[in-house]
Amino acid sequence: MYRGYIMVCCGPNCELSSGRLADEFEVQIKLAGLRKEIQVIRGGCLGLCGSGPNVIIFPEGTIYSHVKNEDAARIVSEHLLKGGRVEDLLYDENQAAGTVRSLEETDFFQKRPASPCATAA
Repeated sequence: MYRGYIMVCCGPNCELSSGRLADEFEVQIKLAGLRKEIQVIRGGCLGLCGSGPNVIIFPEGTIYSHVKNEDAARIVSEHLLKGGRVEDLLYDENQAAGTVRSLEETDFFQKRPASPCATAA
């Protein structure tokens, strides 16, 4: 059985939709019977604002991008229960070129006053 956690980006540009997304992951994890194995964490900005909302599966670090509430069930089923990946949601750094910020510019490691993503229009 898979053991780890899901971190949902809740940075300033993702937080409106990602709060609901984190809630949906918690529901899907409960429905799958994985509450003791998987924890959902609401993290700070990952610096991938142009690809958000983003979700990272730990411990391996798989990043899913443009994740919607309806994708949570697929990720739990395909990735956490079956050990595969949801290929169409995988983060593609080639598509995100120019939208990535350094961790020093984000609140990933420490909470500080939220500032808009540098790549937001």
